[in-house]
Amino acid sequence: MTEASNYKWNYISLGGVVRVKISKGEDIAHLGELDQKKWTVLGCPVDNLDLDPETLALIDTDGDGSIRVPEVKAAAAKLTALLKDPDLILEGRDNVSLDDINPETPEGKEFIDSATNIINYLGKDDNKISISDTTSINDTENHIKCCMAYDEWYTAGQNDKSVKPFGDDTAAALAAMEALDSKVKDYFMRCKLIRFNSGCSDTLDSSCSQIGEVANLNLNDCKDKISECPLAHPTADAVLPYDAINPAWQEAFDAAKSMVLDKLFKKAGKITEDQWQEALDKFSAYKTWIAAKKGGCVEAEGIDKIRETIAENAQKIALGASISLSSCVKCVNDDLILLRDFSRLVRNYITFSDFYQTGRKCRASFEIGDLYIDQRCCNLCIRIKDMNGHADMASLSGMFLIYCHCKSKTCNKEMDIAAVMTDGSTRNLRPGKRAIFYDLKGNDWDAVVTKIVDNPINIRQAFFSPYRKFANFISEKINNSAEQKESNVISSLQSTAENASLDKKPELPAAPFDIAKFAGIFAAIGMALGYIGAFLTKIVDGATANPLGFIGVLVAVMLCISGPSCFIAWSKLRRRNLGPVLNANGWAINSVVLVNILFGRMLTSTAKYPIIKGKSDDPFKKKSKKGIIIACAALVVAAVVLYFILRNRGI
Repeated sequence: MTEASNYKWNYISLGGVVRVKISKGEDIAHLGELDQKKWTVLGCPVDNLDLDPETLALIDTDGDGSIRVPEVKAAAAKLTALLKDPDLILEGRDNVSLDDINPETPEGKEFIDSATNIINYLGKDDNKISISDTTSINDTENHIKCCMAYDEWYTAGQNDKSVKPFGDDTAAALAAMEALDSKVKDYFMRCKLIRFNSGCSDTLDSSCSQIGEVANLNLNDCKDKISECPLAHPTADAVLPYDAINPAWQEAFDAAKSMVLDKLFKKAGKITEDQWQEALDKFSAYKTWIAAKKGGCVEAEGIDKIRETIAENAQKIALGASISLSSCVKCVNDDLILLRDFSRLVRNYITFSDFYQTGRKCRASFEIGDLYIDQRCCNLCIRIKDMNGHADMASLSGMFLIYCHCKSKTCNKEMDIAAVMTDGSTRNLRPGKRAIFYDLKGNDWDAVVTKIVDNPINIRQAFFSPYRKFANFISEKINNSAEQKESNVISSLQSTAENASLDKKPELPAAPFDIAKFAGIFAAIGMALGYIGAFLTKIVDGATANPLGFIGVLVAVMLCISGPSCFIAWSKLRRRNLGPVLNANGWAINSVVLVNILFGRMLTSTAKYPIIKGKSDDPFKKKSKKGIIIACAALVVAAVVLYFILRNRGI
């Protein structure tokens, strides 16, 4: 668990945190010696990762669904033992030359032997091997195996005479018998019941009453109704006559009769239940043979083409059997897959360099796509496995999180995601808002916001937050007051209407005008206006006497109002941590994964529109208030000038 050698590791700052730098193959060769406390991740789930499932299965050797540090170290040791130059691991290539393989190690020797057999099998002229080679062999081998299996199965059927009692027409004959089987068995059961109780013969032979229902109709159009009648008139002797078949079933019966019954019971005019079962038993061997079919995927090619393919690949078949080709392919394919994807796993496990890459040219393995919402694109989206278990940990991240439930129409799947928003306004974001999510394969999903974890997005928003909250508070108070007054007026009107009498009551004399009361009100209003005017006069005098001081006072007041909000937002923004979000999703994060202010700007892009100059064609465009603003400004300037003129004259 601690560093056991004096290997000199290099370090790099990523996302404001010092991490181990994996920049050369020698670093991967010594990965087993790296102190586990310096790993960014100690364990991650294999599902919901943007990595080849085959690669993850190869690394997850114990199959517990999680990749841990010892398994990563074991994969690194295997690859570095395989190659002469471990720098090839960082290239992420899916092919390798046998000259690059180390023949002195057991891993290298096994790979060379297996790859040589594959190269000889393919008849290649060079000594390079790639995943496409192993894939083509797998496809070829599977096709040849299917051809051989089908040929073996087909030959067995041809050699056994009991399999096809009616030759090439056996399949059609069986289909004809099965199409009629249920109706024939129904007929014989009716005959048995009549033998058991002769009094029910009319009930069981319901054809008369059923035909009577459609007798006045065009019977040719009533075949479905007629087909519900028994196959023939049931009798106690339980014999099915050939010449009294229900017309709706005549065609089906004639097919079974010509292909099977006439060949088994020649010159017969009727058939018993035992004879019918005897005819069905003739197909037992055929049905067993059909059930044992192998290589059905190549059946459409035809037996001649299949045997031609086997003959053309006879040499490969013999060679593949002699060298155990399947084990050779597995050995080489597993090593090449690991060689192709291991460097990306390291970048997403030890350093998180894919996540912090400048320009975001590639995505981290835990990212799944982009969420478009409210004129913004959130690039950092993570799939959520357990919404209930995710909420508590995610709230510790300090990030503004949008949880969405997504449905795909193309693949008919559903999932939950968490999107990180780092720019723009949050005014219109609320549960129930709809959006569109695009996964990394380009598939679109319908997204609905289910929950929002509210945290600061930027300093600008925090600066105006107190004023916005105060404005919302005043607006809410005014609205509540107006609603209350409206409610009181309506209640008063309703009460007056309910209590009004039909007889007109005499009008009461109007109350006398109280001039003293109104004089007091006007005096109070005058005093208030005087105090306000005096206060504004002092502000103007102060601004005139010391403009810089006045500006400083305004700045100080604004800082007192917005400063605390900006400081709280700044402290949270610089400590935004993706770690709790990943921890809640099954990751064992061993280090902070900071999303600071500078990096956060890259994770959300907003719509930017050009300024439209000149006359607009929009008939509903909001009218400009430029003239009103200029007029008001001119009046203010004139008032100030007049004030100073009168003041200088002592007026």
